[in-house]
Amino acid sequence: MADMLIAILIVFENRLLILIGSNKCWRIFRIPWYILHFLVATFFFIPNYLMIPDQEYAKALFRRIAPCIPLYVNADLVFVAVIETRFLLRAAGILIFGGFLEIWSLAYITDRKLSKQINGTIKRS
Repeated sequence: MADMLIAILIVFENRLLILIGSNKCWRIFRIPWYILHFLVATFFFIPNYLMIPDQEYAKALFRRIAPCIPLYVNADLVFVAVIETRFLLRAAGILIFGGFLEIWSLAYITDRKLSKQINGTIKRS
C-alpha cells in the first residue's frame, strides 16, 4: 500500500517537474523529498511486522470470534497478521490522508502551471 502510494506521488511530481523544470528551488528540494518518501514506504510496515502475534494464540482467538468458519477454509493454513488493528488502521489512515494531500497539492499546482502556460500561449497568438 505504501509503495503504491509513493509511486503515484512520484508520477504526479514528475508531471509537475516537466512544467517547472527550470525551478532551481524544486530541483534542490526534490532529492530529499524522494528520500523521505522512499524511507516512509520502506519503514511503514516495520511496526506491523514486529507485532505479528503467536499463530496458535491468534488462531484460537480467531476461532472464538468467528466460530462458524466455512468448511472450504482450512483454518490451520490461515495466517493471522494482526490481532489489534487500531495501530495498523491509524498508521494507514495517516499515510493515506497525507498522500491524498500531497497528490491533491501536486495536481493543483500542475493545473495552475499548465493553465498559465496555455493562457500565455493563447495570448501570444
